[in-house]
Amino acid sequence: MGAVMQKKGTENIIRLMERSNVTRLVMMSSMGVESMLGNDKPCLEWREEGKFMEFLANTICRREYNDLAGAENSVSRSNLNFVVVRAVGLGEKVSPAGECFVQRKKFDDVVGADVAKTDVGRFLLAEAIEPTIERQAIVLGSRPEYAYKAFDEPHLADVLRSRNVTCFLRSKVKDANSSPATVA
Repeated sequence: MGAVMQKKGTENIIRLMERSNVTRLVMMSSMGVESMLGNDKPCLEWREEGKFMEFLANTICRREYNDLAGAENSVSRSNLNFVVVRAVGLGEKVSPAGECFVQRKKFDDVVGADVAKTDVGRFLLAEAIEPTIERQAIVLGSRPEYAYKAFDEPHLADVLRSRNVTCFLRSKVKDANSSPATVA
C-alpha cells in the first residue's frame, strides 16, 4: 500500500494558509470519522452499509482511517475558520439535483445516502465563497426521503430527466428537517 498523506498534507496546507493570511478552509473528509470535531460512528447509522464501512475502517483500512481522523484533528487545532464535510454515498451515476441536506443531529436525522458529486462540489464552493458553517464537521447527503432507498434506485431528478420532463430544482442546502439552511 502507498503512503498515507491526509494528515501531513493538511498540516502543510494549514501552515501555508496561516502564513499567507488565508482564513477559510473547506475540507472534504469521509463519513464515519471520529475526531476532535465529533463522532460520526457508526456512519449511515440508519443503513446496513454503515456497519460494513465501520468494519473496513477498523480492519483493512485502519491506517487510512487514522490518517483522515488525524487530518481532521489538525484542522480542529488550527486557528482557521473551517468546515469539514463528510458526504455520504457519493454516487458515480447520480444526476445532480441542485440541493444537499445536512444531518443536524446524529441518530435523530437522516440524509439520503446517494448524493451527486456535482451537488457536493457546489456546496463546497459556496462554503468557500460565503461561509455559513464555521469550525465544525457536518454530514451531507441527498433528500432525507432517499435515506432508505437502494443505491441503484433512481432519484426523482433522474426519472424526470429520463422522461424529458424539465424542472427547476433549487440550489439551496437544507437541513434534514427540510428547513432551508442559510447558504448562498
